Amino acid sequence: MKLAAEHFARRAGAAMEVQPGEAVHELLRDALQDVSDDFLDRTGSDAPDFATTLTVVVLAPGWLGYLTVGDGFVVVRAGTEDGERQFHLLPQAAAVSEYSNETVFLTSPDAAHWTHTECLSDDGIDGVLLSTDGLAQAMLNRSASGAQSPNTSFADAVFRSLDTAPDDADGKLAALLRSDRLTALNADDKTLLRAVRTSRG
Repeated sequence: MKLAAEHFARRAGAAMEVQPGEAVHELLRDALQDVSDDFLDRTGSDAPDFATTLTVVVLAPGWLGYLTVGDGFVVVRAGTEDGERQFHLLPQAAAVSEYSNETVFLTSPDAAHWTHTECLSDDGIDGVLLSTDGLAQAMLNRSASGAQSPNTSFADAVFRSLDTAPDDADGKLAALLRSDRLTALNADDKTLLRAVRTSRG
């Protein structure tokens, strides 16, 4: 995580005036190449042993860019409807297999082919959540047609832990992730990162 944060922050910091569009996609792909090269240099022949996926969000003035390698996903909180906050699942990379337990990793030879990037205007976005697929059953709903959408009650609970009590946000989130109900859904890794935009006084 630290390695990705360093490289993506460096690329984004050097291009803060870039406008939404293809330039953002290029920035994300270039940063991913930096991460991959650095990671391979550090791990050498042991690199294939690290079966790691990567999901990154870059928030910049005027836009949000994100990149996924593997089966992670991103949910954003943006806008309200009838007084209720709205949650949106950002488009995901295409599945590499018909089997849900198969994915592509940062060290996969064809990782670049399966990398997915997006660029959005960030007007109204006040919360971002990144997760590994271990939380997909709790975080996402699937329709009869197979389309996925955020489980609004779960997403709201995750964000609310930051909105209402930031001093104890980590403890509340840890308790939620360790709950028997959530553990029963999926025993896979449950890595989650979330952030909310706060007003500045």
